[in-house]
Amino acid sequence: MGYGVKGGDKMRFLLTGTQVFGLTTKESDIDIVMLCDDAIDLRLWLVEHSIGVSETIDVESKEPEKLDPKKIDEIVESEGYKGFYFSINKLRFNIIITKTDEELTQWETATNAMKKIEPITNRKERINTFKLAKEI
Repeated sequence: MGYGVKGGDKMRFLLTGTQVFGLTTKESDIDIVMLCDDAIDLRLWLVEHSIGVSETIDVESKEPEKLDPKKIDEIVESEGYKGFYFSINKLRFNIIITKTDEELTQWETATNAMKKIEPITNRKERINTFKLAKEI
């Protein structure tokens, strides 16, 4: 688990995905899990500083949804993992939004479990294995 600083407060985040436990490719993005309030603050900061923020996306299906950056909490209620992405130079960051500390801890537990096994090259199998690890 990592910590950043926002106005003197700590912002919790977790680096996950193939950058941590898989086989990366040129197309691999950087997956970061954050609590909803921190993700809203980050998205507003990115917009304020003119850093290219995408439309909000459903992280599982990659289907874009237009959404006001101040209303990210609305999409967290939908099925699937919600978030948004942004790019700096050629690096693409995928922000995954969680609603609770418990969810963030589940992501951390699953990420740590995935680091202990051989990398899974098949994306679908990797996602299913990760989901199972989150449920433990």
